Amino acid sequence: TRLQNYAGKNDVLDGFSRVLDKLAETKIELADRLSNMRVEIVRWSFAFWLGQIMAIMGAIFMMFKLLTSYLN
Repeated sequence: TRLQNYAGKNDVLDGFSRVLDKLAETKIELADRLSNMRVEIVRWSFAFWLGQIMAIMGAIFMMFKLLTSYLN
């Protein structure tokens, strides 16, 4: 029985080793996905703010155009 218990402990240790290896792989994959997601967020944020700036500039241009035509 003592030998059986020893063999069982090795199986448990091997199982833990496999779980830890899989966890390390998953951690690397998750870090890679988060990195890619961060790039996408920055890209969409840039597009959003560029669109906002263009819309504000267009509104200001139209206000000046209407104001100058009203004053003339």
